[in-house]
Amino acid sequence: VKACEIIDLEGLDSFAIITSLLNALDWAAIHALGDQLSRSGQEQAYQNFTQNLLWIYKTLAFAKARGQALYPQSLNQEPLSGILRNSSLASLLKICENLNKHFEQTSRSNLDKKQAILGAFQLINA
Repeated sequence: VKACEIIDLEGLDSFAIITSLLNALDWAAIHALGDQLSRSGQEQAYQNFTQNLLWIYKTLAFAKARGQALYPQSLNQEPLSGILRNSSLASLLKICENLNKHFEQTSRSNLDKKQAILGAFQLINA
């Protein structure tokens, strides 16, 4: 179901961007993404980004908790498999919780989307 949602909402581009940024953690590219997604008319793209980032980390936490490879199989590639290998379940769950709170607060308070994106990668990198 989630895969269909990602395709329907043109989230594949968002997913590819996220995995690329997780691989390199290029802050200039993260700033550029924040600039792009905070522009008027980019609301759906911003939602795709937040939903996909949360889904990726929830999937990582689920796989870690079960001691299994990432599913769907297409996720079982770098950098995600490296994150799974090198992270504890506790750290993955904490990232999930923090990202969820972060994006909810941003939405509730109508905060700057660029700062939400920068903050999300800071939470991941903490």
